[in-house]
Amino acid sequence: MGIFRDYFNRLVINDTQRDILRSCFEGYKNTSSLIKAQDFQYGPQKNLYSYARIASIDNCLLALNNKYDGLMANSVLNNAHNYYYTLITIKNVKMTVSAVNFPGSQPRESLFRNELASCQVKFDVYDGKFELCDLKNISESSVYAMIIHSPALDNPKQPTSVQIVFPNETCTGYLDRIDLFKKYPELVEALTREEMERIPDKAEVKLSVQQQEKLL
Repeated sequence: MGIFRDYFNRLVINDTQRDILRSCFEGYKNTSSLIKAQDFQYGPQKNLYSYARIASIDNCLLALNNKYDGLMANSVLNNAHNYYYTLITIKNVKMTVSAVNFPGSQPRESLFRNELASCQVKFDVYDGKFELCDLKNISESSVYAMIIHSPALDNPKQPTSVQIVFPNETCTGYLDRIDLFKKYPELVEALTREEMERIPDKAEVKLSVQQQEKLL
C-alpha cells in the first residue's frame, strides 16, 4: 500500500530523510564513545548500550529543529510523566523514533504512540466502521510515522536497518514503509565506511628476539 509512502515523500524532502538516516548513524557512533568514556564493567556496559543509544539518537534528531522550513523537533513528556520522547513535526506529518529488536518488527506498546497513530484511521458515522484516512487532500490529512532502527548483531556501533514505517491505529502492524537503507544505498555505504575508518587498528606487531637484537 504505497499511499502513505507517496504522501510522506510529497511532504518530506529527500534532504530531510537523508538527515534522519545520518542522525541514526551518528547516534550509534556517539553511543560507543559515550560509554567507553566511562569506567563500566562489561555487564553494566552492555546493559547501558540500548538506553544510551536511544538518548544519543534523540539528541541528534533534536538538532534538526528548524533546519528545514516547517520542521520542528521537540522533547515531549509522556502521559505517565516518566519518559521524554522526541516528536518531529513536518507539515502534516508527525514522527517519533523507536528501537526494535530486528528490522521490521514493532516497538513495545506505548500509549503515546497509539494516540499519535489514531490519525491513521477515520470513523464513518454512517456505517460505524473505521477506515484508512483519506490522503488525497494534503492540507487536511495527518499521518503518523515511526523511525525504527535496529543494531547490527556483529557491530553495535552501526544500525543494520533504518526504516520509516506507518503503523496501524493500534501500532500492531504497518500499513506502509520506507526503507532508508534501500532508498539511499550510497549514503549508507559512505556512513558505514566512515565509521569503519574510525576504528583503530588493533593489530600487534611482535618482533622476534633476532629482530630485536638487530634494532639494538
